[in-house]
Amino acid sequence: MKEVNIKNAPVLLSIFGTCLLSLSIIYDYGYFTYLGFGFSEAPTTLSDHIESSLVWIPPMVIGVFIYFVFELLSRRIEQGKSEEELIETSTNPGFTRWFRDSPKYLFMAIPPLALFAYLSGISISMSAWGVAGMITWYIAHEWFFSHPRILSRTSHVFYISSKIIPAFALFVAFHGAAAAQDSILLRAKLYEITDESGVTDVFLLRTFNEYFLVWHPLQHKHEFIKTSEIKKFVKKENVEKEGVVGVDKGFNSPIDAAP
Repeated sequence: MKEVNIKNAPVLLSIFGTCLLSLSIIYDYGYFTYLGFGFSEAPTTLSDHIESSLVWIPPMVIGVFIYFVFELLSRRIEQGKSEEELIETSTNPGFTRWFRDSPKYLFMAIPPLALFAYLSGISISMSAWGVAGMITWYIAHEWFFSHPRILSRTSHVFYISSKIIPAFALFVAFHGAAAAQDSILLRAKLYEITDESGVTDVFLLRTFNEYFLVWHPLQHKHEFIKTSEIKKFVKKENVEKEGVVGVDKGFNSPIDAAP
């Protein structure tokens, strides 16, 4: 086994930190874009973006773990045989080849089905859009490098990086949009906030270091409230959101639709 060079640790840590911050910013970009505003309107800090990683890293780690468990289990069941060995040693090679390729065609059908649902006015979650986006990128990537001359002149590191990094970025961005969608339609919590202007009932969407992002159901608008100006906030109850903040149309933010 190759020994790890400790001298490279600072470089690896800096690369990891840069990737972590970049993906966290992409996550917040997806979150804020779904709500209908950009970074220039959000009083966030670098520490807020870093804390966002605590939201998107766990599901990504769980997904990668499940993939590796499935891969190891498949290799054990297949006794370490290669793809061609499995096909050649089967009783019906033609059917075996088709059967092992069939999941690929099912995945390839997801992007056009998502587009058809959107054009038909069928509501689908932002998580589904994220899966469709990742598959679309994988298909496009395979087409970009489908010519043998291009593939032969491309380094293996660049090939793998150009395939995985954009897919990760799409996953994180749509995961942020899905979190915004869920905070509005599924898990918004009603709070009674007391500040200098009085007592107000709001839906708490997200907390930051110095601000609360809330939704005013009566005024039908979102607002960043500075935590230093809040004298008291009390959780009241969970309520049904549909009809209060609007009905999600799938791709567009429900906040944009006034009641």
